[in-house]
Amino acid sequence: MQFLKINEKKCKSRYGFSPASRYLVVKTDTDGQAHNLPRTLNMGKINLRGLRFGIIGAATVFGLLTANLAHAAEKQHALNISEQSVAGALNQLAQQTGAVLIFPYDLVETKQANSLAGVYDISEALEFLLKGSGLAGSLTESGVIVIAREKDAKASHREEDIVVGKQIKNTLLAGASALVISSVAVPAMAQTEEAVSTTRDVVRAKGLFGTGETVIVSGVVFAEGSQARLPGALIKIEETGQTGSTDDLGRFRLTNVAPGEYTLSVDYLGFAPQSVFITVDGSKEITQQFSLIGGTDENGVYVYGSRSARAQALNQERTSSVVSTVLSSDLLGNFTGTTLSESLRRAPGVVFQRDVNTGDGTNVVIRGFAPDFNVVKMNGIELPDGTGVGRSASLGNILTESISKVTIYKTLLPSQDSGGTGGLVDIETKTPFDRDKRYASFTLEGAKRARGFNKELLAAGTVSGTFGKNDQFGLSASLQYRERDYKRISYAAGLSFGQYLPLQVDGTPRIPALSWVDPRLPFAFEPGVDEVYPYTLNMSRAEGEVENLALTLSGAWKIGGHSELFFDYQRLERKSTDYSSNLDLTAPGHYPLNDVVALDGEPRRALEWFNRILRVYPSYSYSPDAQSLTDVFTLRGETDAGNWNFNYLGGYTKGTTGNTSYSLRASVPELNITADELLLEATHSIEGRVLSPFPIRMSGDSSFPEPLFTAAGFDHINDLGGYNFSRVYKTHKDGLNERFNGEMSARYNFDNARFKYLEAGIAYERSEFSDSLPINEYHTAIVGLTFNDLGLVPISGALSDIGVGTSINQLSRSDVVSFLLDEVPTFSELCEPQYDLYLEFGLVPPGARCSDGTKLYIRDRAEDPRTLDEYTREAEFAAYLQGALEFGKLEIIGGVRMVRTNIESVNLVGPIIYDANGNFDSNFYDQNNALVAEDVEQTDFLPRVVANYRHNDNLIFRGGYYLSIARPQISLLSSTPSISLNLRPNSGPDGNQPSLSVIKGNPDLKPARTHSFDFSAEYYDEAVGVLKLGTFYKRTDNLLESSISQGRGVLAQVASILPSDNRFQDVINSPEDYNIFISTPNNNENPAHLWGIETSIEKQFTFLPGVLKGLGAFANYTYTSSSKDQPETWTRKPVLDGDGNITGYETIEYIIPNVRYNGQAKHSGTFGLTYNQYGVDANLAYTYQARRQQGHSGYNLHRFEESYGTVDFRASYQFDKGPGQYRVYIEGTDLTRGPEDAALQSTIGADDGITGKYFTGGTYYGGRQLRVGVSGTF
Repeated sequence: MQFLKINEKKCKSRYGFSPASRYLVVKTDTDGQAHNLPRTLNMGKINLRGLRFGIIGAATVFGLLTANLAHAAEKQHALNISEQSVAGALNQLAQQTGAVLIFPYDLVETKQANSLAGVYDISEALEFLLKGSGLAGSLTESGVIVIAREKDAKASHREEDIVVGKQIKNTLLAGASALVISSVAVPAMAQTEEAVSTTRDVVRAKGLFGTGETVIVSGVVFAEGSQARLPGALIKIEETGQTGSTDDLGRFRLTNVAPGEYTLSVDYLGFAPQSVFITVDGSKEITQQFSLIGGTDENGVYVYGSRSARAQALNQERTSSVVSTVLSSDLLGNFTGTTLSESLRRAPGVVFQRDVNTGDGTNVVIRGFAPDFNVVKMNGIELPDGTGVGRSASLGNILTESISKVTIYKTLLPSQDSGGTGGLVDIETKTPFDRDKRYASFTLEGAKRARGFNKELLAAGTVSGTFGKNDQFGLSASLQYRERDYKRISYAAGLSFGQYLPLQVDGTPRIPALSWVDPRLPFAFEPGVDEVYPYTLNMSRAEGEVENLALTLSGAWKIGGHSELFFDYQRLERKSTDYSSNLDLTAPGHYPLNDVVALDGEPRRALEWFNRILRVYPSYSYSPDAQSLTDVFTLRGETDAGNWNFNYLGGYTKGTTGNTSYSLRASVPELNITADELLLEATHSIEGRVLSPFPIRMSGDSSFPEPLFTAAGFDHINDLGGYNFSRVYKTHKDGLNERFNGEMSARYNFDNARFKYLEAGIAYERSEFSDSLPINEYHTAIVGLTFNDLGLVPISGALSDIGVGTSINQLSRSDVVSFLLDEVPTFSELCEPQYDLYLEFGLVPPGARCSDGTKLYIRDRAEDPRTLDEYTREAEFAAYLQGALEFGKLEIIGGVRMVRTNIESVNLVGPIIYDANGNFDSNFYDQNNALVAEDVEQTDFLPRVVANYRHNDNLIFRGGYYLSIARPQISLLSSTPSISLNLRPNSGPDGNQPSLSVIKGNPDLKPARTHSFDFSAEYYDEAVGVLKLGTFYKRTDNLLESSISQGRGVLAQVASILPSDNRFQDVINSPEDYNIFISTPNNNENPAHLWGIETSIEKQFTFLPGVLKGLGAFANYTYTSSSKDQPETWTRKPVLDGDGNITGYETIEYIIPNVRYNGQAKHSGTFGLTYNQYGVDANLAYTYQARRQQGHSGYNLHRFEESYGTVDFRASYQFDKGPGQYRVYIEGTDLTRGPEDAALQSTIGADDGITGKYFTGGTYYGGRQLRVGVSGTF
């Protein structure tokens, strides 16, 4: 493919105009039909600073380089041209002769041409037509007619000034617009029968004229070369200001276009703009296709790879009606990232959540709101959560092979989902119409981490095609398979806070434990009393194998010119085999009364290691072939009928999980650690006693807390052969979530220029959630058995992989798995080991007598079969009304959405009573357990409005308000209630009351309602760049809290499910006599608040010379601040008499203000550099998210996940070979982290200048990962 390039100086000196003039390039057939040329540029849309060259569209080059043009110039033509404007006369000349003309229309817009009739060659015709106009025309050797000022009209030598380029994709100029008038056909450009163009359209289009029916102007915008359809292109009729944008298939549709002559333009960031001129006479619809060329400077920076993906994303963000972030595949259909959550993590306002075992992304927090507050959809259907208890689908199972784009909507319209408080994540897969007529692709890649932490292989492929006379049918299939081995090492420590405790309110050392201290006081309670010691250390090592399979089948059908239907099926499957070994070392600490040396011998409750006892809890777990499966079926379509537009959608999704796990536990006698088994530093330097066998944790110290044992001490711990076998658990659990969806909408586009459209729609969704109670099977030793008795021999379990010298012996994976699967069944018998004892007391044994030599007996925990009938069902009906108004540059879209939800739950209620002697009343239980149904209906009205002020095509100011709801997790709405009445008087603050305990879900929970306000300014750069600055505020009512209530005032919450038994009735009548404990989720009565700032910038340095031209940079940053009132309970508040003496203790409820949201990071962002030139596509990025609160606690000792940042690099080289385009790539992730650096770290403490932060855990995934791969597209 070739094109023309015009030198600036030669333009000015020889043609009589500079590139700052607007000049026109148009081709017409001799029948008068005009056809757009794909490389036509609109000068009025380009910044002319630094402009050196003008360019004529490459599609016209075929005409300019074809000999028949010169032949046409020499030929005699019968001409009949009336007196009119020069522009009109030149257009007729081109139509009647087949010539190609170049002229600056700012010079001819006021000029008149003479009439002409007769037989002339072109030179003679030009002389007559232009006589007296001050203009002259000359013919080049290639037959191009150049119009210039008469004094500059020496054109015989101008051929040398028209330079033909060699690489269209590397040397395209943006900076001028031209009209070439020619009869030469351009095979690369689809022609339109309706688009009749004359130079009058160019000089000054008449706009509206005459009368007649309005028509529709429609078409498709393609990318030259790849023929990819371009979504988000800005379409405009220049004379009327009517605008539109292309949809996901690159289609545009402008309705109610009145008769007239117009300039139809298309603008797409990163591509040269184009315009054509159309005549609408009201008789038929106008269709027009555009084929855009990537590049906006004189060297035509070729848009490919990640830059083409960003171009598509930014164009869709620019034309969107709401604030959004788009992640798009590139023009070849490649989507960056292996899993969806990994692809999302660099988006502004997004915080990453990771799988605890593999470190892969599982979900995202959007603008400070946890996953359950957001909505994830695929092709318009909400994805299920296969556990049956939550609402947020795991994104880690979604592989990216068939994904076209992901849009995070941050403001919502009435037509969008009821949820999406933080954001609505909309995943769209590619259709066959998104690809070439025949398309195939493949990807192969491998990845690895050091020290055996990770190994990964991935393969993916897609085939697609369109069929039929007009390619009206399409089919595609994509398959992506990923397998990986992982290893994870982690530790977790429990901490004791303070070397001694404060005095009680009466001035005595009567506080025996931290829970007796007022939780509203921040730690440290006294100056200098800030020492923190671990009392337990858990060391865990996990490994396993994970397989992911993603299958997508798609079909598409164009029905005439009015409708399109799409069918998609996705199967997302994850299988994993997981193994872990855990060793828990617990050194119980307590606070006995001691003379504190630091206080000159004052008696205080001071920390001490209790009798130097060490409790060791080894355990092993194995879960083979755990499965998570998601099926998504969608049928969606669109129909256009004049001013009406109809959309319809039907879908079914099903998510399931299934897991069988085995757990091996040991029973270890308490170990008494002697002085020679401890290092000297275990003794406190001031107090002279051992406070803990673990080192002190200073604020900010993130080192591994290695136990302070000598070699003899470790030998004592590692003598696993003497450990007693305790029990093997076998557990199976299933989850299910099914959803049925149906949606319809109708939009009417008005002829009124101010009232744009009115849209109404309805939607129905039916969801069912269920999760089975675990099916448990226990294998217990009949007599004392050690690991040695069972043939289990420990091996060294050194933590050297993470640079820790502590050596802890553990059983090997192969031995444990063999024992669990092969030997436990042979050792075990379903029997009752106490058979004879039952007979001795005259009781019927619950099982048979165990055979001689039986080592293990089996005891099933048989669940009531009625648990299979438990479920929670939701039915949601929604309807909305939405309209759009336009006042010049201001667009207002708004309306209301009504949502009615019915929630029905059925659960098995089995109350329990223990009598005053602690005996279980089995008869009562058998008579009172039953399935209990609860039902509730809720209706919400959600007003929403957005305003967009488009100062120009690239500068947009947005504002919006929307009300959204977030429904509680199913486990909060519905769970099997636990009701227990214990009549033994050993409970309450003074330990002398019977107790009632009720733990249940709450189907009456209201959804959290959030009022969201959003304001932003966006400036888009034609060279694939953007600058955004926005702020948002969200007020949430009915925030959900998992609260614990105590006391008589909460009985009303559970009275309806208490049995009609006199003993329960007595609790209701005399609640003051009982210690009442009720755990149920409730709505927070006080509003919560979150606000933030979000900004992003992206710039391509195309102004740099040579090799530097491919550089670019991007950055985004989000700040969020949240606050809520946190309800808390304290059960040990002292009760004082008039003299200040403590007479007892009471339970109080109180509120802690200004508590931040769980999961919210105050700061998050990414900074990166890119390079995109010469087939190289590279980026280097640093991504950061600040520490996130995971739970609120008293004493200012909140739980946090520490800040996390990664440096990642990716480079690919793209090249053509034969019929295909190929990429080879290398990627390095987490480059600054090695195997000995924790990827995730947990802490306790607000770190606010009052209370420090104390590291409680670390997780190690092996550090940096290297990935290499190759892909091809055909």
